[in-house]
Amino acid sequence: MKPNSSRVKKWKRWLDKSVVEVGRLRTFIEVRRDFMAVVDQSPIKNRKDAFWTFIGFAMVDELVIRAVRICERQGRGEKRVHSLRALLEECAEYYGYFTRKRFVGRVHPPKEENDDLDTEGPHPVSARYEFDTRNYVFDSVVGAGKSGLSKGEIDVDIARLDAAIDELQKFRNKFIAHNDFRRGTRKAPSLSKIPDSVEVISQITRKYYQLITRNDIALGSYIFHTDITQLFDQAWILSCAILTYGHKKPVGLSCI
Repeated sequence: MKPNSSRVKKWKRWLDKSVVEVGRLRTFIEVRRDFMAVVDQSPIKNRKDAFWTFIGFAMVDELVIRAVRICERQGRGEKRVHSLRALLEECAEYYGYFTRKRFVGRVHPPKEENDDLDTEGPHPVSARYEFDTRNYVFDSVVGAGKSGLSKGEIDVDIARLDAAIDELQKFRNKFIAHNDFRRGTRKAPSLSKIPDSVEVISQITRKYYQLITRNDIALGSYIFHTDITQLFDQAWILSCAILTYGHKKPVGLSCI
């Protein structure tokens, strides 16, 4: 059974939302990783002082918020919810849609090495290049030489997504259980499994984005081509004269 065009458009809308949600979480994970790498090599670091304690818990708090969003918005299977899991369930129902023939489309193998341009789409390209590229992408996503994606393979992706979401839920629950604000105690749960879980969710999101849209998507901070460590290459506090515009120096501020 194949989906109609309106259903495919709905899938694309769901994917657009999932890409934003998952991309933001992955970006945060990567930024936190790079920031902690700077902290680890800092000659003035002091993990026990109030500043680093504040920064550490602020980052964990933000991670919990983003993990909750992923669990609630992408891990629910109800069809009325625009979630990644609901999308995969529909993909399993319409697994016949995910074929090499459909993915390659009207681009036919050229008879000659420098065949005429293919006219599909607003920007005609070499038929040889387009044919080879689409087949290469399908091979990398589904499997070399395979004609399509089976229902069983989609079910495996659903199980992988459920396992990743479950790890995020465990992290959220441990964070809540180990923080008793009435007693004034806080203890951050281990973050060791969070990056791997986010990576699984990212891989699944990217896979179905490619299969449904025939386009690729980058998830994470690297898409901005920005090195956040550059922020620490120069002093953060300017001279008192510049910082205070000639007024009295703020109490407790050490100026350069």
